Amino acid sequence: MDNAEDGSNIIGMPEPKIDEILSLLTVRNVVSNETFSVLCMTDNELLKEQRMQKLKIRAAQLGIKSTVFDSFRKAFERDQKAAALKEKAKRDKEDSYINMGAAPYMDGKEIMDKLFYDYFAEEHEEIHCIHGKFYGTSGSIERKAIEAEVQEEIAPFYMKNTARKAKNLTDFIENACYMQPQKPERHTIHVKNGCIEIDKQYSRLFLPEVRFCLNRINASYEPTAPKPEKWLQFLDDLLEPEDQVTLQEYLGYCLLPTTKAQKMLIIIGNGGEGKSIIGAVMKELFGLSNIATGKLNSLEENRFQVANLENKLLFIDDDLCTAACEESAVVKEIVTCDGTMSMEQKGKQSYQGNMYCRLLAFGNQSINTLHDHSEGAYRRRIILTVKPKPPNRVDDKDLKEKLLKERSGILNWMLDGLRTLQLCGYEFSISEKAKANLEQSKRDSFNVIAFLEDDSVIQLGGEGVTAQCSAIYTAYQLWCTDNAEYPVTQKTLINYMEQHANTLKIRYSTHIHKYNHRARGFFGVEIVGTVNRDSSEHA
Repeated sequence: MDNAEDGSNIIGMPEPKIDEILSLLTVRNVVSNETFSVLCMTDNELLKEQRMQKLKIRAAQLGIKSTVFDSFRKAFERDQKAAALKEKAKRDKEDSYINMGAAPYMDGKEIMDKLFYDYFAEEHEEIHCIHGKFYGTSGSIERKAIEAEVQEEIAPFYMKNTARKAKNLTDFIENACYMQPQKPERHTIHVKNGCIEIDKQYSRLFLPEVRFCLNRINASYEPTAPKPEKWLQFLDDLLEPEDQVTLQEYLGYCLLPTTKAQKMLIIIGNGGEGKSIIGAVMKELFGLSNIATGKLNSLEENRFQVANLENKLLFIDDDLCTAACEESAVVKEIVTCDGTMSMEQKGKQSYQGNMYCRLLAFGNQSINTLHDHSEGAYRRRIILTVKPKPPNRVDDKDLKEKLLKERSGILNWMLDGLRTLQLCGYEFSISEKAKANLEQSKRDSFNVIAFLEDDSVIQLGGEGVTAQCSAIYTAYQLWCTDNAEYPVTQKTLINYMEQHANTLKIRYSTHIHKYNHRARGFFGVEIVGTVNRDSSEHA
């Protein structure tokens, strides 16, 4: 037959002819849906299975593993079953309308909740509710989207108080499909066309299975997608090469539901450089259902905000507030959380929810913390600074849309960054510039460090010298006045010096004597300049 090569006329053919056609299949089409469809066009189940086994043998000859063949076959059979169920539901629905003159969930003029749920569940293959939030094969689903769909469905038959009835039915669906919180899949990335399994050697195995998940990336995995040239050029214009590696690793890190690296990323500039384009592209690539947006300081100030991060992959602050946060405890817990976290929704009892959301912020000044000045507070941050905007550059208003055309290529770039990070034991590549940014952030957000480094006012590590706490704080207050700084409390200053005594080469004591007066203070601290300054001012 003329069309034997593409397998289009093998229905009813003798098996020897099918063997001949199978031999013509290549690695590109041996496990395609078209090939499966053609071989399955028979009502004889035994014959169908025989053909599938022959196809599997042919696939093995072409180098395709048995497990990969089985996953493609299962995906095809699942799609076939879903299509058949959908067609059956459509026929049943049409029959119901004809026979009853109304929807199948109607009893006279009333909608029966259980019947409606059965109808809804038939239309939606797999949907579950966790802590009042809906999830399906596409990942997170907004409750409002469910309500809107329900309202659209019942509107032709229930014309009074339709919105209220839709809400009540959604409540019933929520209860009926309740599911206990699921553990995150730490080694699986769900994408539009299947899922990517990452093995112990951090190699990737793609399976064309679209199954229930908490997060689905809004991009298809195409391993042979072209290199994202425009995206890479955009990053070249924005960041130094070493910092591009850090960004690549961090965005790849955000693909998996894990906080193993225990880092947040802050990207700083003067404005207009284009850094916010990164956030705009990530919102589209991850999908809005996997993203939370807002202000970092609101996580500290509003106890209900944390619940918005449950089962989210990434939190983005597009305009980092220059004001210091009141506390850093919540941000610290989010960054370092390795499992669940206490959450609270308005009008509901607090509960333990999954927390694996990573934090990404863009701004003109790094975040400050007023009450946590430990090294750990800074170790949790990566701070990248962008290149200045060239004075003659003309901004491209359509840049985001152009970059998103390389969506699959950007995903591959992120996956490569994830593998690099995993091979390094989840330790990020940090450039010398980024390290310097962090040190500068310490000094900008905690002026005690600058004060202790100013040897014109205070000298540390000397032999046979002492200073009481009150004298140290007086010197610090004068230094703040001279340098237009706001002083921290005396307790904060003294606690910092005590905690870092070894590094500063000083020793805390409760028996520092001066003018026959004993008080708390430090050995190895000498106040200089303050007495002379006071004397000259009085003169």
